[in-house]
Amino acid sequence: MPTYKVIESRQIQKLGPTGSSVSQYRVWIQTERGSTGAADIDGADWTAEKLKPILERFAADLDLAFTLTP
Repeated sequence: MPTYKVIESRQIQKLGPTGSSVSQYRVWIQTERGSTGAADIDGADWTAEKLKPILERFAADLDLAFTLTP
């Protein structure tokens, strides 16, 4: 799995399907290869056990272009 560092995170509110407010977190990461991106994480997934694999998968997706060979 690619390694990454969290650049910034903040809590945000989005409108759910019924119009109610849903708490999420926006996390910006940068991978070792230099890719950057932001992921929106549901409040229910904002735990150490759930967040780590989500960000690892996100970092791998961001670095996908670097793994392709011509």
